[in-house]
Amino acid sequence: MVEKGLGDLMRQHWDEKGYLVLKQAIPREETAAYLDEADRVFETYTKSDPARYSRGAYTILRTLERTFGLDSLMDHPGP
Repeated sequence: MVEKGLGDLMRQHWDEKGYLVLKQAIPREETAAYLDEADRVFETYTKSDPARYSRGAYTILRTLERTFGLDSLMDHPGP
Protein backbone atom coordinates (compact mmCIF):
# COMPACT_ATOMS: atom_id res chain seq x y z
CA MET A 1 0.00 0.00 0.00
CA VAL A 2 1.30 3.45 -0.88
CA GLU A 3 1.29 5.93 1.98
CA LYS A 4 -0.69 9.07 1.23
CA GLY A 5 0.18 12.38 2.78
CA LEU A 6 3.35 13.30 4.62
CA GLY A 7 5.05 11.02 7.09
CA ASP A 8 6.01 12.42 10.48
CA LEU A 9 9.61 13.25 9.50
CA MET A 10 8.57 14.89 6.24
CA ARG A 11 5.92 16.93 8.04
CA GLN A 12 8.44 18.05 10.65
CA HIS A 13 10.89 19.06 7.90
CA TRP A 14 8.13 21.03 6.16
CA ASP A 15 7.09 22.76 9.39
CA GLU A 16 10.66 23.68 10.35
CA LYS A 17 12.21 24.53 6.97
CA GLY A 18 9.27 25.26 4.69
CA TYR A 19 10.21 22.90 1.86
CA LEU A 20 10.40 19.20 1.06
CA VAL A 21 13.08 17.14 -0.65
CA LEU A 22 11.48 14.66 -3.02
CA LYS A 23 14.19 12.31 -4.25
CA GLN A 24 13.84 10.76 -7.70
CA ALA A 25 10.48 12.46 -8.28
CA ILE A 26 11.56 13.52 -11.79
CA PRO A 27 13.68 11.39 -14.16
CA ARG A 28 17.36 12.41 -14.48
CA GLU A 29 17.10 13.36 -18.16
CA GLU A 30 14.16 15.65 -17.46
CA THR A 31 15.92 17.15 -14.44
CA ALA A 32 18.99 17.86 -16.60
CA ALA A 33 16.81 19.70 -19.13
CA TYR A 34 15.27 21.86 -16.38
CA LEU A 35 18.71 22.65 -14.95
CA ASP A 36 20.00 23.60 -18.41
CA GLU A 37 17.06 25.96 -18.85
CA ALA A 38 17.62 27.47 -15.40
CA ASP A 39 21.28 28.04 -16.31
CA ARG A 40 20.16 29.79 -19.49
CA VAL A 41 17.83 32.06 -17.50
CA PHE A 42 20.63 32.89 -15.02
CA GLU A 43 23.04 33.65 -17.86
CA THR A 44 20.57 35.93 -19.64
CA TYR A 45 19.68 37.67 -16.37
CA THR A 46 23.35 38.17 -15.45
CA LYS A 47 24.15 39.63 -18.86
CA SER A 48 21.34 42.17 -18.48
CA ASP A 49 23.32 44.00 -15.75
CA PRO A 50 26.73 42.34 -15.15
CA ALA A 51 27.86 44.74 -12.43
CA ARG A 52 24.76 44.05 -10.38
CA TYR A 53 24.25 40.34 -11.00
CA SER A 54 27.76 38.91 -11.30
CA ARG A 55 28.06 38.28 -7.55
CA GLY A 56 26.15 34.99 -7.72
CA ALA A 57 23.03 35.91 -5.75
CA TYR A 58 19.80 36.17 -7.70
CA THR A 59 16.27 37.33 -7.13
CA ILE A 60 14.75 36.65 -10.51
CA LEU A 61 11.26 38.06 -10.71
CA ARG A 62 8.64 36.52 -12.98
CA THR A 63 10.90 33.62 -13.93
CA LEU A 64 8.17 31.79 -15.84
CA GLU A 65 7.69 34.85 -18.05
CA ARG A 66 11.36 34.62 -19.06
CA THR A 67 11.21 31.05 -20.41
CA PHE A 68 8.83 28.38 -21.57
CA GLY A 69 11.38 25.69 -20.67
CA LEU A 70 10.13 25.35 -17.09
CA ASP A 71 6.39 25.36 -17.78
CA SER A 72 5.96 21.59 -17.64
CA LEU A 73 7.60 21.54 -14.22
CA MET A 74 4.75 23.61 -12.77
CA ASP A 75 2.14 20.94 -13.49
CA HIS A 76 4.39 17.89 -13.44
CA PRO A 77 2.33 14.74 -13.01
CA GLY A 78 4.91 13.04 -10.79
CA PRO A 79 5.97 9.41 -10.85
